[in-house]
Amino acid sequence: MRIFKGVLALALASCASDAGRIAVTEHNDLGVSALAIDETAGLFVLHGYDADGTEVATIQRTTGSIADLPRLLPGSDDRGTELRISSAGASWRSVSRETSRLVIKPQGMEPAVSQLVAIPQIVALLDERARITIVQPAQQTDERAYSGSYAAACDLDHINNSPVAGQCCEQHENYDYRWTLFIRYSDYNAVQRYANPYHYGCAAEDGVSACDGNSCYYGPNGFARAIVIDTNGGEYAFIYAHISPFDPNDSDCNMTSYWAGQFSDLNGNFPSGQTCPGGGSSAEWDY
Repeated sequence: MRIFKGVLALALASCASDAGRIAVTEHNDLGVSALAIDETAGLFVLHGYDADGTEVATIQRTTGSIADLPRLLPGSDDRGTELRISSAGASWRSVSRETSRLVIKPQGMEPAVSQLVAIPQIVALLDERARITIVQPAQQTDERAYSGSYAAACDLDHINNSPVAGQCCEQHENYDYRWTLFIRYSDYNAVQRYANPYHYGCAAEDGVSACDGNSCYYGPNGFARAIVIDTNGGEYAFIYAHISPFDPNDSDCNMTSYWAGQFSDLNGNFPSGQTCPGGGSSAEWDY
């Protein structure tokens, strides 16, 4: 897996037009040729425009009160983060109790949405300005083929004992687990969680530093706060292993709207209702 960092953003200021728009320097199939940013307290909006100046894409992060958060995740507090992405008539939405950095996997998004968040300048801006890290699949090169990237059944020790993790898929990179993806049957939304790369429970964002209660980025089970992906009520959301076009031995946990009953429903071994030292609500880490 490759995580684009914000180094490209250093050059973006020189590309801004007199109208405050940023020229997109790399060709993309969506025709996005310029970007603009609106920011207020708790709100970040990235607009994408085509060559005629028509807005064709929007990425919006809202941090604060999210009206339906208590319905989508345990707990009565409605404070969290909502991410909405729209592009060429396609849309994607997720919510989380995480209010710091979001880590987003574009696999499983509609093509127009995943293509948008693969544009390098957009990836850099999101990382630098909105604290959104877009995780892209590793790319095959002439020097190095894929290695150790595969989708597997979830390890029971990595999953809470409630709720049922439907069709649970666990992504491995370099033979180490990185994230999980499953369907929550109570509303048929997808739940995605990223693992602490050092596998410590109750740790800060760097994965190793001490933290206190709900200020922790990684919770008691060693995963960041769950991201709930809106499947639009899709009882047709299924998890499957997408095989790499470069190497049939490499695969990604992915979602599809077609039947793909590849992974089992699981109740994990990790007890729900846990908190980190220092107190706080277990709702932060349950899903």
